[in-house]
Amino acid sequence: MTNQDEGTNQMITKEPTMLSMIIVGQMAKGAAVAAFVVFGPVVFIYALYFLGTFLPPESKEADDPTPDSFSAYEQIWDGPVLSRSSFGDGTWTA
Repeated sequence: MTNQDEGTNQMITKEPTMLSMIIVGQMAKGAAVAAFVVFGPVVFIYALYFLGTFLPPESKEADDPTPDSFSAYEQIWDGPVLSRSSFGDGTWTA
């Protein structure tokens, strides 16, 4: 065996150092945080759905308690829509 083979063999069978254990621990902690961020909202939505299955059917078929909540999307101005002039002179045109 050459020195290069022995060095490679030592690298493979080398016991983990304290630094490598810290690095692996940080990677595991990051993976746990990422899993919580990704799957947390999914679990929350399914929990709400599960709780909603216990509601009586009448509550699901009831009228909207806030019927005017979407009125902000209606256009209340019937006049002309003003826009900037395409000439760049700062005037407004209808």
